Amino acid sequence: AVVALADQLLRDCPDVRLLATSRAALRVNGEAIMRVGALPEQEAVSLFADRFSAAQPAFRFNDDNSEAIARICRRVEGIPLAIELAAGRARMMSPDEILAQLQDSFAVLAGGSRSAQARHETLRAAMDWSYWLLDDDEKRIFRRLSVFAGGFTLDAAQAVCGDDGAGAGIDLIGQLVDKSLVTPQESPGMPTRYTVLETVKEYGRARLVEHSELESTQRRHANFYSDLAAKARAGYAGAEKRRWLTRLGADVDNLRAVFDVSTMPASATLELAVALADFWEARSEYSEGRARLEAALRTATETNLTRAHGLRAAGLMTWAQGDQRAAADYTGQALALSRELGDREGEAQSLQQLGQVAIQLADFAQARTHLEAALKIASKLGLDGITALVEWRLGMVALFATDMPGAGRHIEASLEMSRRNSDAEMVAMSLLMLGNIALWQGRLEESLARLRESLELLSQEGSSRSVANLLESMAAVAAAQDEMDRALILGGAAEGLRKQISVVPSSPFHKEISNRLAAARRKKGALDRWQAGAAMSREEAIAYALKEPLSGPGRVAGRGAARSTEP
Repeated sequence: AVVALADQLLRDCPDVRLLATSRAALRVNGEAIMRVGALPEQEAVSLFADRFSAAQPAFRFNDDNSEAIARICRRVEGIPLAIELAAGRARMMSPDEILAQLQDSFAVLAGGSRSAQARHETLRAAMDWSYWLLDDDEKRIFRRLSVFAGGFTLDAAQAVCGDDGAGAGIDLIGQLVDKSLVTPQESPGMPTRYTVLETVKEYGRARLVEHSELESTQRRHANFYSDLAAKARAGYAGAEKRRWLTRLGADVDNLRAVFDVSTMPASATLELAVALADFWEARSEYSEGRARLEAALRTATETNLTRAHGLRAAGLMTWAQGDQRAAADYTGQALALSRELGDREGEAQSLQQLGQVAIQLADFAQARTHLEAALKIASKLGLDGITALVEWRLGMVALFATDMPGAGRHIEASLEMSRRNSDAEMVAMSLLMLGNIALWQGRLEESLARLRESLELLSQEGSSRSVANLLESMAAVAAAQDEMDRALILGGAAEGLRKQISVVPSSPFHKEISNRLAAARRKKGALDRWQAGAAMSREEAIAYALKEPLSGPGRVAGRGAARSTEP
């Protein structure tokens, strides 16, 4: 009736303009739609303070209550009705008490103005009104969307919200968008994502439980994101790695939610944790990766390849955290299980990882034994990725044995193979080591060129752990060039980045670089510059490192050459 009347008015009265507020567009000719979203935080706080003052005249907005009010507005996501309802509690609660009660966001958001329409007296009543205006199919999709965390794509909604694989239907999602219950968010180069306000999602979750659909919908959600993680793991080896990391990053909250599903079989939980190991490693999220893997390994005890992969992944996480005892234990178990199962590739991977742990412990003889055994298997099976990694680690062993020619040969072999395989991460790490070899031999111009090329490769998608190693090496080059301010800022940036990802370096390589920075750190004013670097974001630190230093290349190359025998 409203649409018919609006259309008739606009046709018969050409000078008339209509302004309509509604949960859905009218869809009449000439209509211009402006979506009204949540209030920005500053406006939300102002609205709350205004309404609170109206109910409690003695109230004054100040530093003592500003944080609680801001958190209230964030908790209700800037929804004006929810803000007004929360502020309406001023007659009996302080802002801090309202915030505490918002753990149950609907119970406290009640008791609005008596002059308000009945459907707006509580937030639950407003949601009830909106929900019952949906048809049955729309209600079904709406309540099932509540299992998503942090947004979703159309293909996810179709897979999770349909009945037994029937799909949710594009039109139904579109209808919920039109009715302001779902919000589309476009992202360049990525599928359109959709979000539902958390407050609205809580309402949908209650309806899902009411219809006894929670477990079945959670199961479909878990299956979809487990499959997504498995596809991503398979895609990491190629040129699609960056795209997969971006996709999983967008859905990280959904992936985390899967681990909390009580009906997930232990074996499926371990498979998901293993599939995400490369994702956690690439994002330097070692604490989360370790916690998820260890929890899954405790409950899924079957002797199979998945367990071997999980043990090896746990070894990688603990190695990155500097817990070498745990790393050796997990990786040793993985090696034994791989041999028991006849998994030669897993055996080679475990051996190279044990070599990695031995290097960290400065046991270079043991490292060489593990790495040469790994190289023999990898070469025989044509495993180029493992071969390149082992060559790189053998270069590290030679470097600390002061065998510079040998170190160079191993790293160059790794670089050549990695370029051939389009493995950008390994190319960057080979350039890092070649840059350090050049530094130790006093070829500072070559060293800086290698390190800059490596950092440029890693700047977008490299792990923060690798970026920190590069910043530290570039700091050592700056120190060798007498650019002490630059050295201190870069060294501080490396330390700050490691703190962000909870990594404590303990390798002989780090100790060597630290020794090269020791003199600079003793200079007057060094602490201020170091802390300035530590305060930089990853992006700021990379941008600073890629700026040309003030001194010309090789300015004090003679001094660097004199120090080349110090390792």
